[in-house]
Amino acid sequence: MGIPDKECTIFSTGMPVCTYPVPMNAFSYLLLFNSAITGFLFFYSFRFRRTPGSRSFSLLMLAMTIYSFGYAFEISGDNYDEQRAWLAFEYIGISFIPALWLIFILRYLRLQEFTTTRWIILYLCISLMTLFLHFTNEFHHLFYKKIEFSTAGPFPVLLLTKGPWYWIHMIWFNLVVLIS
Repeated sequence: MGIPDKECTIFSTGMPVCTYPVPMNAFSYLLLFNSAITGFLFFYSFRFRRTPGSRSFSLLMLAMTIYSFGYAFEISGDNYDEQRAWLAFEYIGISFIPALWLIFILRYLRLQEFTTTRWIILYLCISLMTLFLHFTNEFHHLFYKKIEFSTAGPFPVLLLTKGPWYWIHMIWFNLVVLIS
């Protein structure tokens, strides 16, 4: 992988000004900065794993790191396949954010009756189902009915027509935030 081709403009003064295409946009850099912060919080909070809620907080920070890192590269991708691959990567994190958030809050508040193994399996089953349906979407279109690639804006994006499981995931996500 070499240096990308430069683009040069010659101004009226005869002075050429050359720039290199930037592989990422400003939003990507902000998301990478966010990934660095949540990644740091993952490692830092793991040191206090005996504190109530610390393990689930650590895993929550890891999930958020994966999500924001993947999203940074999704919106900096310049073709459908690249953006689709990063979208799949970020769902490894985003699928688990609601469950981990809920487990963290319940453990931090010491509500042990809702953090038994049975409850945690239930919370994680919703996340695993979301991840499974996202990765197998091409076979059933329950997560996204249609995925298109658009270059109409300031940077290329995927246009996602949401399917029924996407909305179930969003209801679950927002319900967890509301409960918390």
